[in-house]
Amino acid sequence: MKEYCFTVECELRSITVRYNSRELKFIVLGRPLLPSAEDFKKAVGLWDNFSVAHGMDTKAWTVKSRPGLLLAAEQLAQVIERDRELLQYDYQFGFSSNPQQKNSAAMGVGTVGGKGAAISAKHPGQLYMELWEKGPDGNGRIVETKDLRAGPPVVTDELGTIKVYRRKNKVDWIPKLSQLIQFLRENHSDSIRIRHHYPD
Repeated sequence: MKEYCFTVECELRSITVRYNSRELKFIVLGRPLLPSAEDFKKAVGLWDNFSVAHGMDTKAWTVKSRPGLLLAAEQLAQVIERDRELLQYDYQFGFSSNPQQKNSAAMGVGTVGGKGAAISAKHPGQLYMELWEKGPDGNGRIVETKDLRAGPPVVTDELGTIKVYRRKNKVDWIPKLSQLIQFLRENHSDSIRIRHHYPD
């Protein structure tokens, strides 16, 4: 797996956090079951020095809020700890009408209770269904997001009962976040500098 880093500088001290491509995907694709990952991504300035034409400028630093990053890291760590049992797996799904097939991406699955339905297992640690219906303007709008990782089986109108499969993943942000939180707590400046780069 590819590896990445970000380095935080504050008050003449620094910390470098190293993470892999699966852990990057975990943060980037946090929604909808892990919205605190979105807040962390913004607070750490993940895309601040990125452009489609040139990729990541690994030499550039960005200035961010120390209290803002601390709060985002603490909230993300709390949610990961709370949902650790669910987040430690990657998920696939299938249907009782086709027991040999397992899916790990996103796909429309017809309807559930008369509402349009789509399932996604592309986010590490997540498996969910979005139900949608047409609004007054004729456009589809999401009316409910169902967490499929636990709870009673969901039955689709066309494909039968949704079957859930899981396997352990290697995503573990807790030690990384713990070290970052400790570093940020030990400093008192309002601002920090962050650089996103690759391992030396």
